[in-house]
Amino acid sequence: MWLWCEVDALMLKVFLRIWLLVFVPLGFLLFSESLNPIKWMNHWFIYERVNTTYQGTFYLIEDRLSQFPEEQWPEVVTNMADQFGYELFLFSEKQVEEGAELSSKARSVLSESIRDDLSAMAPNDVILVMGDSDALVKRLADSTWWIYMMLDESVGLDTLNQSKGTLNLLQDRFQRTESEHWPELLKELQPEFGFELRLAPLSDLSLSEDLQSQILSSGVAWQQTEQAMTVIYQRLPDQQGLANPRILVAADIPLPGPEIGIWVIALAILVGGISVGIFVFVVLLWRELNALKAATSEFGKGNLQQRAPVKKRSMISDLSEAYNRMAEQIETMVQSQRELTNAMAHDLRTPLSRISFAFEMLEQEDATPEERQRYRKSITSGIDTLDHLIQQILALSRYSRVADMTQFRSVCFADILQHEVEQCQDAHPDLSLALELDQALRQTELWIDPRAMQRLVNNLLSNACRFAQSQIRVRLSLDQANCLLMVEDDGPGIPEEDRDRVFEPFKQLNNDQREMSKEHGLGLAIVHQIVQWHQGQVWVQQSDMGGALFCVRWPLRSERH
Repeated sequence: MWLWCEVDALMLKVFLRIWLLVFVPLGFLLFSESLNPIKWMNHWFIYERVNTTYQGTFYLIEDRLSQFPEEQWPEVVTNMADQFGYELFLFSEKQVEEGAELSSKARSVLSESIRDDLSAMAPNDVILVMGDSDALVKRLADSTWWIYMMLDESVGLDTLNQSKGTLNLLQDRFQRTESEHWPELLKELQPEFGFELRLAPLSDLSLSEDLQSQILSSGVAWQQTEQAMTVIYQRLPDQQGLANPRILVAADIPLPGPEIGIWVIALAILVGGISVGIFVFVVLLWRELNALKAATSEFGKGNLQQRAPVKKRSMISDLSEAYNRMAEQIETMVQSQRELTNAMAHDLRTPLSRISFAFEMLEQEDATPEERQRYRKSITSGIDTLDHLIQQILALSRYSRVADMTQFRSVCFADILQHEVEQCQDAHPDLSLALELDQALRQTELWIDPRAMQRLVNNLLSNACRFAQSQIRVRLSLDQANCLLMVEDDGPGIPEEDRDRVFEPFKQLNNDQREMSKEHGLGLAIVHQIVQWHQGQVWVQQSDMGGALFCVRWPLRSERH
């Protein structure tokens, strides 16, 4: 009952579309004759196989017929057919053009469409006839004759072969009974059979000349009715040689194989089973999608803690997990933006307060020239601080977006690194900067954003210069398929519990000095974002020199390239 409770119009529409997508092609493949690609392919594969198998047989038949005049060919083929394990007969172009004059065998296998194909056949062409039984039809070279070779038994002939034992037993029973008592015997036997048995003189049966000839020669013949039944005609004992023998007729024998009703029931069960499976699939999927939709709606309303339910066996578990990862990232980003906004407000308030105070003091009439000069310097310093803060915030905003791949190109990073180290040494002559470059990277071009990596190096060096006492060491080396950049100093270092916090925006460990510096805790946050642009990692650890060791590792060639 829970399934029906979840049903709505849109879900039924989805179910109907999936149902049509499944069963329209299936019905087309099952019931389409002329446009069915599977039947085309099957016809082609069978034709290639049987044509290769029987081309030598046709050659031998034609060679045999070439030894006789053309008017004797039907008789020769008839005699030859007794030596084959399948039917073989000859018919002429005239018989094809006048369909009513075809023999009973030919009429049973040659449809109007096949006759059209025969009329267009060239000498030595072969046609594969597929139907009740597969057969090959070949036009004999330089003649108006076609030869028909049955590849397997027709359904009616199969019925006859299955009935041979029964017919022999019937013949034996009639042979042990006087002919004048045959009607009574027939009445006795009829209740034991599931099909009609009757006796009739040959002349009373509306049979073609071919069937009558076959009964007189072989004693048995068969034909199919329009109701897909088989009728067998058996000549009774002691009737051989008579012009009008009595015939035992076994009428309306069902053809071998399941009835059409069974096929209909089986098809209905198949369609019903698949339909129920599709319906259950759609309902379960619909419930899970509705749960995801509800979670998305709540998240859109501002409930950032909302997550989609994830079940291991769910059909959309991957989608739900991807949604939850996205929601987690958005929540983290929003939280970071809130913290960033709060920190920005603090960092902006301080220089603005200084500037406002300096302007108020400049308006004092009793202020001395030295005080006015000091207040003007305070205003200029505050403006510089604001300008630097805005530039840092803009840089962080730029590198917080998705990587701009148009800025990436192959450059020699070792040259950039060496130039930045030299500039830093000139700006801090009191410090000793050492640069160690891996020989393999001195001339190697790396796929990077050169401006971003230049800023990364500059920020790391600036941070090291702030805390170093006398030495800074920079190393660039290969780490398997990655580049490894290390910047270390001999400063006080960073406590282990604070090493992850240094990459957060506006997070400074020396907050007591923050008011007196232009640094705002954005340099290492920018480094972190640039490293993410290059699909790398950045971390900090203790240096052998006593201070902090910043390590940056990124792939030699970005996966996005």
